[in-house]
Amino acid sequence: MAKPARMMVLGGQREPGDMESALSSVEIYDPTQQQWLAGPPMQTPRTNPSAAVVGSGVYVIGGADNEVGAVLDLQKGKWEAIPALSGVYAQAM
Repeated sequence: MAKPARMMVLGGQREPGDMESALSSVEIYDPTQQQWLAGPPMQTPRTNPSAAVVGSGVYVIGGADNEVGAVLDLQKGKWEAIPALSGVYAQAM
């Protein structure tokens, strides 16, 4: 039987509008248990990043003032860096 889909929240801010309060946290919603679980934190704090699931990886890139990218290997539960963007794209999707 296939596992139910999960939702992830990547980064954010402790205080709205305060770019210094960027978060590296990862929260994962498990609909089977109906609870949020802590995931492996990102290597770089991010506000407003773009993210996509490709194969067994969750790719996250950018965010406010951040051109660095990373992929979370869902099999290993570890983040790895990917090449940076050519520029900074805040709030891109």
